[in-house]
This record gives sequence, structure tokens and C-alpha cells, in this order.
Amino acid sequence: MRYTWWWLNGEKLRQLADKSFVKARVYESYHDYVKQYNIPDYSPKSQDMLCLLNMEFNKKGLIQLIIDGKIEQAALISSLSWASMPNSPYGQPIKLKTYADVKAKFDEYLKDELNRKSDLYIKDGFLKEFGYDCCNEESSIGCEGKENIDLRNDNSKWQTQYDSKYGTKVQQDVACWKACKDVLSNFNVEGGDLENNKALYQIASESNNNLVIDSEIAKKGIKYLDEQLENDKPILVGVDHTYKYKGGFNNDLTTDHFIVIIGRGCDNNKPYYLFYDVGTSYINKGSSDENRLYVKDDYSLHGSTKYTSKHTYTLSQIRKNK
Repeated sequence: MRYTWWWLNGEKLRQLADKSFVKARVYESYHDYVKQYNIPDYSPKSQDMLCLLNMEFNKKGLIQLIIDGKIEQAALISSLSWASMPNSPYGQPIKLKTYADVKAKFDEYLKDELNRKSDLYIKDGFLKEFGYDCCNEESSIGCEGKENIDLRNDNSKWQTQYDSKYGTKVQQDVACWKACKDVLSNFNVEGGDLENNKALYQIASESNNNLVIDSEIAKKGIKYLDEQLENDKPILVGVDHTYKYKGGFNNDLTTDHFIVIIGRGCDNNKPYYLFYDVGTSYINKGSSDENRLYVKDDYSLHGSTKYTSKHTYTLSQIRKNK
């Protein structure tokens, strides 16, 4: 990282035959980002800012790759600066040995961020300074005109997929849709099926290592969720948590798991939807207040589940109620 530190201070670098760098003893003010951004010291806050400056100016495009969900490509570029990344050329012990390890760690930190837990010292909304508006603390989509709805009551209508009525343990592992259907039935709601092998709203699709969001369909989907909740009806939906999970399955080759939307709320003018997660045996986790999907500026819904830190959910499809 010392080469990076030199470069961020405006030092021109010269590469040696062994691929290491030395100072060329030429000052280039255009990349003296330490001066431009008034980095006063090497405090934790300054270290956070230096990492961000390196990502934005020394490894151009890295931040956008992360925003776009291209974590493997981002990790590959990052390995040229951070020795802890897979395939780093610096010969140091590597903590994250595979790109799957990187993705798992990314999902863990993303879940913390969604739950407003962070070890960062820089202030919220720091990416706005560099022209990014994906991650603003305040979404442009507010909660105006929407009352909180919570259909959980005493949670007696929640259902786990790990129930002997769904068969063997192997069969229970893939019984999330059946369990969600039973949740709807507990509310005297019929729904959750496909029509002509299609969901009512297909919001996200996996393609070329990306999860592609159709914002117009997502907007219609949110309207449908609101209509159903306002009529005291939960909704069966699919979520994506891992690219090409188990090779890709379900009708859309995108959805990895099914959950039930059970309410909506507002957190500092940020709308979210509560959900029942059937993928756990523990009712306190499957019905937790922390099971939330937040509405983003592109009308996509993202969130985390209480029962595991391994997954971050993105709403992929909405099934129709009758």
C-alpha cells in the first residue's frame, strides 16, 4: 500500500524490473488527492477516505462495479491494491482465498449496512461527493400517504418449511414455496401460483453476471403489494440471494427462495416491506421485525433476513393472489 500512498500524495512512480515501484521524484499535482481532499492524518476516518480515493481515482470504475453487483470483477481489480484479495500479486497471506469468500464477506457487510450497522468512520452519503446517487441515506422514494400495516398479530399463521409434513429433510430443504403457500392459506388467501409459467411481476433477472432490475415493473409490483396489504392479504414473492444459485432454477432461473410479504412500514422516510421467512425452524427469526426489504431509488427491494447472515435478498418476482 505504500506505493498507493505515494501516488495519492502526487508522487510520480517508476516501476522496476521486479515489478515494484519507487518514487520518480517528480510531483504531479493532479493526483495529489491527499491535498485536494484535505486528508489531515492517518486516523481511522482518514484511512476510510484514502481507501475511497484509491477506489475512485487509482482503480477507476471499481466503485461502479460494486454498485452494479459485479463483485468478482471488483475483487480482481482490488487485488492490485489490497494483498488480502484472491490472486493478489504481493505474496502475502490471503484471508479471502476465493471470490466466493469475497462475495460472502460482501454480503455480510451489506446486511450490516442495511441494518444500519457499520464500522466506517466517514459520514453517511459519502459517495454523493463523487457523483454517485445509488446509496443516498435518504431515498427519493418516501412514505407519504402510506400507513404502516402489520398482519403478523401473534404470528400463529407463520409456517416453517422444516416441517415433517413436507417430507424428508432433503424435501424440506426445497419446501419454501409450499410453506409460503400454507402461510397464505392460514390467512384464507389463495395465490402464489404461476400463470402460463410466469409470475405476475418479474422484477429482476440474472443475466451476464448481473442482476438486472426492471424499474417500471418494480413500480407496478410495489403498487400491487400495497393494494393487497391494504386488503389484509399477504403476498407470496420470490427473492434472489446468489447468482446462479445451484445452477439456476425455478421458472425464471433467478429466484432462489420464497418468502411472504406480511406488512409495510417506514424507517426515517425510507419505505420497507416486512416479510415472513419460512427458511428457519425458529419462529422468532422467521417473523422478526428485522426481516425487511427496503425500497431503493430504482424501485427494487433489498434487505436481509434475521435467520442467517449469509444472504442478502433482492425481490425477484411477485406471485398473484386470487
